[in-house]
Amino acid sequence: MASIVVVSILVIILALISLGFARLMDRAISNSLASQLGSAAYYAARSGINDAIAYLAANPTAPSANSCEDLLGTGPPPAPLQSAADAISQASGGVTEYTCILMERQPTSLNYQKIPPFKSQVVRLSTPAGSSFVNFTVSWQSSNRGYDQLPGSGEVLYQQTQWANNRYEPVLRLTVYPIDNDGDNDSLADVASNARTFFLYPSSSGGGQLQFVATADGTLRNVSCPAPSSANDYHCRVTIGNLGGNRSYFFVRLTPLYQQADIKIEGVMNPGNNPARFTDAQSVIDVTAKSNTSVRRLAARVDTSSIGGGLVNISPRDDAMPENAIRTAGVLCKRLDVTGGAVSSEAAWRALCNLSI
Repeated sequence: MASIVVVSILVIILALISLGFARLMDRAISNSLASQLGSAAYYAARSGINDAIAYLAANPTAPSANSCEDLLGTGPPPAPLQSAADAISQASGGVTEYTCILMERQPTSLNYQKIPPFKSQVVRLSTPAGSSFVNFTVSWQSSNRGYDQLPGSGEVLYQQTQWANNRYEPVLRLTVYPIDNDGDNDSLADVASNARTFFLYPSSSGGGQLQFVATADGTLRNVSCPAPSSANDYHCRVTIGNLGGNRSYFFVRLTPLYQQADIKIEGVMNPGNNPARFTDAQSVIDVTAKSNTSVRRLAARVDTSSIGGGLVNISPRDDAMPENAIRTAGVLCKRLDVTGGAVSSEAAWRALCNLSI
């Protein structure tokens, strides 16, 4: 009897162990399958974004797509991206496909992420025909959200190592070039004379408004950095108003100092004081894809400034913008004479600067 009881207990224990291993293996297989399906859906969504970009390149005047049926559907006539969706489905044996593609050609905000310090993003700001800017708002914060502190009162430009050690938000250099709508072609001299450069200093007590026409060029200004009200809001923000009349559009140059930065541009336009819609700058492409039971949705912002041969925005990664001839944290003392086919230091400055050639 004792042997029978012991054997019975062992059989029960072995059965429970086997059942546990079976359930663990089943769970592992399910997780692996879900991961594979999720990856397939993710890459299908990325393919949908690439197909939408190719569609925009071939159709520069294509309007926004506000419903899934605008770009996908069997018709008649078939929607323009349905054949690309069918190719994805056929390649996967009908398991994977993208089911919806939305496209906003005139977004209400422009977003630029991870702009390196001392590198510039140049953007053309324009609104739809028949409208104009009342103002526009620039908000920014460090791409590394561990650097979210603010300097004390004042406008002291500390050394770069001190700025980094204190984990301060970056300073933002903002240059605005207004292009007049007065019927003539603005010369470079006209644009330069109307341009303004502002150095926006992150502060807990700064202002949130800046008058473009009334503010002197090269001004260092404290800018308010309140706690963001939502995850989509950036830490520091300033609204540029009093833009002047007869402005056709603007170019803005955005250059973070000290730290890498994420930057957002929003605005208000007339008529109606409505949220500004930006044309020929970015398009937002939103793709939903599925693979069996797994669904992924991706949204991407695409620079569409060059589509249709328009003016091209300058990315900081293009190295197309000369940032500075010389940048130094120390004293620079040099005056050279380059006339006469040779380079020589001027005698009056040689003694002061201790120069020798």
